[in-house]
Amino acid sequence: MVHPEDMKKVLDAFQSSMDSCSEYAVDHRIIRPSGEVRHVQERGGTVCLFSGKTPAHAMGTVLDVTERAQAEEELRASEEKMRAMSESSYDAVIVVDENDVISFWNSAAENMFGWKVEEVIGRKLHPLITPKDYLHQVGDGMKQFARTGQGPLIG
Repeated sequence: MVHPEDMKKVLDAFQSSMDSCSEYAVDHRIIRPSGEVRHVQERGGTVCLFSGKTPAHAMGTVLDVTERAQAEEELRASEEKMRAMSESSYDAVIVVDENDVISFWNSAAENMFGWKVEEVIGRKLHPLITPKDYLHQVGDGMKQFARTGQGPLIG
């Protein structure tokens, strides 16, 4: 039932377990008799005798994770679409977390503020772009916004 494109990685994982008398885990696809393709997570191990040199038996489980795999693929596609839209925008698109740490910075933000993406990811936004006289107000405004989802940062 293992999907032909996944057969090598499944066999390699199992063989490695047999050779080393250890556990293995591999995500792969199966093809059901109806032709339906499902995503599974397989975990198993080999029990050995004689000081761990002779495989006695192998055992394991296979868990259907199709819904999770589909959700992950939909999320990847959505993120890619958002990234493509953000990168083609003439407006600065900046994403920060509740601590004001930058996780996304598009090319329009680079052009507007002069900071390259690799210079800003992981740094706090407002110390980079806010005039010093307003930093305290902006900090308070960000905390309020993070807590309530409302309110201006300044004024």
